[in-house]
Amino acid sequence: MTDFSVLAGISEYGKISNNTTTTIYTASIGTTRVRSVICCENAGSTPNLTLEVNDGTNSYYKRKAVAMTAGSETIFNEPFYVPQGWTVKITSSDAAGKIDWTITYDAPSRAAAGRG
Repeated sequence: MTDFSVLAGISEYGKISNNTTTTIYTASIGTTRVRSVICCENAGSTPNLTLEVNDGTNSYYKRKAVAMTAGSETIFNEPFYVPQGWTVKITSSDAAGKIDWTITYDAPSRAAAGRG
C-alpha cells in the first residue's frame, strides 16, 4: 500500500499569542523532514520572528529576529531534518504574538527512528 501522505506532506497550523518561545513541532517517532515553515503577521504590527531547532539543550537558529511587515508572510522553504526528540520553535518579539504559522513536513516512519 502506498502512503500518499509522504507525497503530499502534512501541514499543521497555529497562532502564537505572546512573546515566549513556542514549540510548533516535536519529532516524536523518528527523524522528520520539514518542508517549510510559513509565518504571517495577523494584526497590523511589525514583530520580529525567530525560527529555531532545539535539541533539548541548545538552539540552532534558522532565522533570528527577522523583521516582519504587517500582513505579510515570512517563508522558510529550505527543507531541513529534525532528529527524533528535537523540536521546532518560533518566537515573536510582540508581547501579543500576532503571528499565524504553518509547518509542512513529511510523515516520519518507525523505520526512520534509528536515523535520529
